[in-house]
Amino acid sequence: MLVSSLSSQPSIWMRLSGLARLMGPSRVPPAPAEPLPFASVASRSTAVDVFRSSATPWVSSANRIFLSQDPGPYNPEASFNNTNCGPTSLAMALSALGLRPPGLPANASVENWIDAARYAMRGDTNDYELTSDDDVLQGALQSGARAWKVTDHATLDQALDAGALVVLAGNPAAYAGRFDSRSLRGFDGGHFILVAGRSGDRYVINDPLSRVGALTVTADELMRYMAYRDWHAGVAVTR
Repeated sequence: MLVSSLSSQPSIWMRLSGLARLMGPSRVPPAPAEPLPFASVASRSTAVDVFRSSATPWVSSANRIFLSQDPGPYNPEASFNNTNCGPTSLAMALSALGLRPPGLPANASVENWIDAARYAMRGDTNDYELTSDDDVLQGALQSGARAWKVTDHATLDQALDAGALVVLAGNPAAYAGRFDSRSLRGFDGGHFILVAGRSGDRYVINDPLSRVGALTVTADELMRYMAYRDWHAGVAVTR
């Protein structure tokens, strides 16, 4: 989890946990691959309020594409205290889009997906190497996705409204207070999450530290998350 550098602004150094231009008109993204390789790892239904109407396209499938960086039912093979939030967030985005990182084996496990995403990002599979927004961008492009930088609230919303998923840097302490330890592992520092979409002023996020799948946060909470160390950095990913 932990962050490093901006890119068009000084590249936010995300060597402390996972971290183009908006192209083309808004469009509905393709349906997720059927079935997702890890669909049976854990229950995909939760009590979380995941919007199913009046929202950007990926919101209704956020739980279905959720992956965790932590050991548990969503990722039984995960290492402890790793810095895989960036690769995990990118793996979720790629799987939702029906894309696969290079070298991903058939019948891949959750950890295989995370390792392959990390390799596409950095050329290594060391769970304890920190990753940056530049690494996420590289990994997305290497996996056949279109990707571009998000630098503020407006460009985040533009990307979501265009049907993209956004791997977003920040500090989850901005919203963690609303969730108990059964729902979200607490962490205060640089981190990556996947923003699946929005409905009004609420956003559906897949935080790799979640223990229940997709969560919803307010626009204010997400903006405070992005403002950590004035990073305001993320990567939009689409086909």
